[in-house]
Amino acid sequence: MARDIVEHFEKRLEALDGKAMIVCMSRRICVELYREITRLRPDWHDEDDARGAIKVVMTGSPSDPLDWQPHIRNKPRREALANRFRNPNDPFRIVIVRDMRS
Repeated sequence: MARDIVEHFEKRLEALDGKAMIVCMSRRICVELYREITRLRPDWHDEDDARGAIKVVMTGSPSDPLDWQPHIRNKPRREALANRFRNPNDPFRIVIVRDMRS
């Protein structure tokens, strides 16, 4: 699935500039999808919220697994990423979010 997403997004960018939002059913899926996409495109990853082309935006807690912790952001950090994503000139192009339905 990660390969299909990457290929589709890159092909779309050839014709039309833009950004993408991927909505997953669970936080686990968000983290695993991020891991697979950045394995295919390591240059899209950056630990710093101010840089990088792809981010996971999700809430969590300190008791979540260690490999989830880099993706858990508080409200100010989530808002900063939202502002980056809204900026058409920002290289932040792909956001992965958890489905917020109850």
